[in-house]
Amino acid sequence: MDAHRLAEVVVESYIDHYAPFDRAAGRSVDLAAIDLNRLTSVVDRFGDLAGLLIDIKKDDHDKVLLAHWYAQTYKFDQFVDLRDWCVQLGKQFGRKHPVSDAADRVVAALRKCVIKSGCSGFAYQHSHGLSIYFPWALVSPDYKKLQFGADTNWHKFLRRHLRATRREQRHESHPDEVLSQPDPHSLLRTMHGGFETRIAGAIDAAEQSDIPREDIPREVARRLVSAAPGGRRVSRFSENTRFSENTRFSENTRFSENTRFSENTRFSENTRFPGDRERSMKNLPPITGVTFDPPSS
Repeated sequence: MDAHRLAEVVVESYIDHYAPFDRAAGRSVDLAAIDLNRLTSVVDRFGDLAGLLIDIKKDDHDKVLLAHWYAQTYKFDQFVDLRDWCVQLGKQFGRKHPVSDAADRVVAALRKCVIKSGCSGFAYQHSHGLSIYFPWALVSPDYKKLQFGADTNWHKFLRRHLRATRREQRHESHPDEVLSQPDPHSLLRTMHGGFETRIAGAIDAAEQSDIPREDIPREVARRLVSAAPGGRRVSRFSENTRFSENTRFSENTRFSENTRFSENTRFSENTRFPGDRERSMKNLPPITGVTFDPPSS
C-alpha cells in the first residue's frame, strides 16, 4: 500500500466509523487527506481570485456575502470550505464572469490537491477538504502576520469586504464625549528601551483592530500584559488570554459553553434535530448519509 492509498484508507475508515453516530444521534464529522506538494498551485489560483475581489463594487460584495452564507462553514462560522465557497461564487456571479472563471480554476487546483475528502451527517455535508479563514464581522489584527493572508491579499480583501457589507451605524458619533482616557501614543514619551518597541507594536495592532476609539487603551493594555513574562500569548485569531473574555474562568472555555462537552460540538447540540435547527444560522437539509470525494470504489 503506497502513501496515497493509505491516506484514502484513513479518511474512509474514520468516516465509516462515525457514520452510526450520525444515524443514532445526529452527529456529523468530516475529514480529508491533502497532498501538500500540490498546495502551492491552490494558493496561486486563490491569489488570482482574491486579486479580482479586492476592487469589486458594493453590489458584488453583496454577491460574495451571499455566497459565503450558502457555503459550508466551520468553527463557529469563522472558516469556510474553499471549494464550496468557490462554487457558490460561480452561482452568484454567473457564467463567463472573471470572478467565476477564477473560482473555477481554484476548484480545479483543489481537485488535484485533495487526495480524499469524506463527510457524514447533516452539519458538514458540503465539506470538500480544505477551508480558509473567513469571519463575518471582525478580522483579527494578527491575521496579517500569516504568510498566506499577505501573499494572496486575502487579509486585505477581508478588511475591505467586512467594511463594505457592514450595516450603517444608528447612533451618532461624538468623539469629543469619549470617556477621558490617556492617549496611547503618550505612553511612548515616558518609556524607553525595548518596552517602547512593544508599546508601539501594541498600539499599531490595536488601531487596526476595528474597535471603537475609546476601547483602544484597553486593547493596548491587554496586549502588553499578555506579552509580558508570565502572561499568555495572544491567540492569532482571538482574545484567549487570562486577562480577557474567553478564559478558563468565563465563557467559551472547557468549563462553560462552546466546549467539546456542550453546544456546537460533536458531543452536543449541533445536530439535524428540530430543536437545534431552530437556532442554526445555515438552512441545511436535515439528512443522514456519507459522501466521499472522489467516490470510493
